[in-house]
Amino acid sequence: MQADGLIVTNRHVVEDKQATYRVVLNDGREFEAVVKAIDSVLDFALLKIEATGLPTVQLGDSDSIRIGQTAIAIGNVLSEFSNTVTSGIISGINRRVVAGDGITSEVIEEAIQTDAAINPGNSGGPLVNLRGEVIGINTAVSQAGQLLGFAIPINAAKPLLTSFREQGRIVRPWLGVRYLMLNAAIAEQEKLSGKEGAYIAPGHRGEPGIVAESPAAKAGLKERDIITAINGQALNAKRSMSRVIADFKSGTEITLTILRDGKEMAIRATLGELK
Repeated sequence: MQADGLIVTNRHVVEDKQATYRVVLNDGREFEAVVKAIDSVLDFALLKIEATGLPTVQLGDSDSIRIGQTAIAIGNVLSEFSNTVTSGIISGINRRVVAGDGITSEVIEEAIQTDAAINPGNSGGPLVNLRGEVIGINTAVSQAGQLLGFAIPINAAKPLLTSFREQGRIVRPWLGVRYLMLNAAIAEQEKLSGKEGAYIAPGHRGEPGIVAESPAAKAGLKERDIITAINGQALNAKRSMSRVIADFKSGTEITLTILRDGKEMAIRATLGELK
């Protein structure tokens, strides 16, 4: 929460357009809340209440977290037990998780896995380190296992906050490709020469790997290309393409290093805006 009443939460918490929302502070004060922005990619949304001088928390650096370090989850557990605090460790990083409620689902890339107890009602609450810095946004829990909770890394949310502050809405840069982050198994299955990077998979079910009229199409990218770096930043399991692109603004020209038929080449592309 920002001192001016801007509050970070999950998209799935506030996506009911017919609902009205209220925020209850720790001191018992209640405020009507307005949904100001909902992200189309991450399970991320922004609420606003009319208040100033509110207490805030410091945002940390989720890129610096390590497996085994202590993590503390805070939330309104089961929508009944407010200000519940649970502790555990960071069990995993850079997890690719498919989260859903049985009706809809979405992919969370680079999720933080923790064994700090996360339950329904924790959604949108902070995952913090021992310095009290927010390192993640509690988002999902596995119903198939025990002590498997997941959070969105706070560094993935920071560009969205900056975008809203600067433009009054969430603006995401867009390249226009459907891709898989490579690992050894995928590279072997697809008989690829490259072992790391973003692989533009051939289209299926009517969905091409390159979106028509997209920045990628205009730049000359092709299906089965492997994007290995963007502006010199290598793409791998720890640094996905969506994460790297999120650090740029729409309209920015970037240089893509790609492998095509085993040959490395550079292609320039101007990022568009995700609609």
